[in-house]
Amino acid sequence: MHVREVDSVEGLAIVRRPGINLAFLPRALPVEVVAHLPAMVSAGLAPVRCEAPHDAIEAELRHRLPPGPSRDWLAADAARLARTLAQLTGTRRVVLRIEAIAGDGCRLFHADAVALRLVTTYEGRGTQWLADADADTYGNGGDVPEDHIHEVATGTVAVFRGLRGVTGGHPLVHRSPPRRPGDCVRLFLAVDPATH
Repeated sequence: MHVREVDSVEGLAIVRRPGINLAFLPRALPVEVVAHLPAMVSAGLAPVRCEAPHDAIEAELRHRLPPGPSRDWLAADAARLARTLAQLTGTRRVVLRIEAIAGDGCRLFHADAVALRLVTTYEGRGTQWLADADADTYGNGGDVPEDHIHEVATGTVAVFRGLRGVTGGHPLVHRSPPRRPGDCVRLFLAVDPATH
């Protein structure tokens, strides 16, 4: 199987093994943080994108995220996840994005042009992905039966291989979940290694 569930942040390193293209760490977000995230999102959270050394991310986010009860926790968590991705890829600099996604985002199944990407969804539905066999069958824009689509749970940390991280295997084919009536705005984090 190309997917592994792990029980620690350090366990995410299994994604570097041949044949593995997704490692995920289930986690529950703190209740006090979850209670305040909708207010942060509804206040008009502007997309945050920064490229910096992983050890400078927390200060940058504290400066750029709107003030509120969840800001410091979100900045610290995103920085910890940025360090994790930096350690997995052996890079010092990372590119981090935090954004509130109200629409469909990237609703077509695709593979990213990165070696590894770390993602988590703090609010709303998580990233959807296909098993390798289904990616071969449906991954080129075909209609995928709902029962073949897997979804990363809210709060779960996932690291997956992209097109640049595959030698003799498959990148993870994934997408943002299409918006359904009643869905809340997604608060999404992605961390990539800086390429320069």
